[in-house]
Order: sequence, then structure tokens, then C-alpha cells
Amino acid sequence: MKRYTATVKINSELTDWLKFHYSMRFTREDYKRPAASTDYLYESLALKAWPVIPAYDRNGYHFFSDDTSVWGLESGGTDKTQTDNTYHQLGFTIEPVKNWITSVDFNYRIKSANRYWDSQAIVNHDLNGIPMCASLQRMCTRII
Repeated sequence: MKRYTATVKINSELTDWLKFHYSMRFTREDYKRPAASTDYLYESLALKAWPVIPAYDRNGYHFFSDDTSVWGLESGGTDKTQTDNTYHQLGFTIEPVKNWITSVDFNYRIKSANRYWDSQAIVNHDLNGIPMCASLQRMCTRII
């Protein structure tokens, strides 16, 4: 995750009895994670991934390639989110009579979020080296 922030503040005394203040804050958050890293990742790993299974089979392919496995984290796609927040605050301080201070504030927030979730099929291979999609449990198109 990366976060960027900028703040602008302006204060002015317009008259002896009227003061003005404005502030604006902008934040951008760039968040990137593997697509398989969901809320149930650890539960799925505990239910489906035995700790004694070897990482690779005898042909050098990933031995266990389920959607929720470690290989799913490596090559199962990316989840990217970019969120922009803009906060505006505008206010006046009015003192029409000495020691009678009135404050008026206006606040406004704008939020914009874009998300790109690229979920890739996890490809496993049988003993003959033929690719199989673990997520669909069917034969994939053979890659030549």
C-alpha cells in the first residue's frame, strides 16, 4: 500500500469582525495484493493444503495448485485499488458584538475509487505434463 497526502490552508481576516478560513486535503491510496488473498485465505489453506505435500512434482511443476494455495497467491492474478479522497472545509468566524463569537463551518468530501481485479486460472499439470485448470477441474487448452 502506498499513500500520498497534500494539504492546503488559507486563513484571512476580512474585517475586524469577520474572519475566513479554508482548508483542503487530498489523499490517494494505491493498494495492490494478490487476487487470491481474500478474507478466507488462511481457512482455505488450512482445509485444502496439507503441510506434508511437496512443493513440486517429479516433472518440476507445482504439485498443489488450488485457487487458494500459495501458487494462487503467486500467479493467480492481481487486485489493485486506487482511492482518491478530497476534503474541503470552509468557515467564517463572525463577531458582530464584542465577545459574541459565531462560527459557521461547511464540510464536503469527494471520494473516487477504481478497482481492477485480474483473476487468472491456476494451471496444474498431470503426470504426463498436460496442463489442467485447477480452478475449473477440467482440461485446459494444451499450450505448445
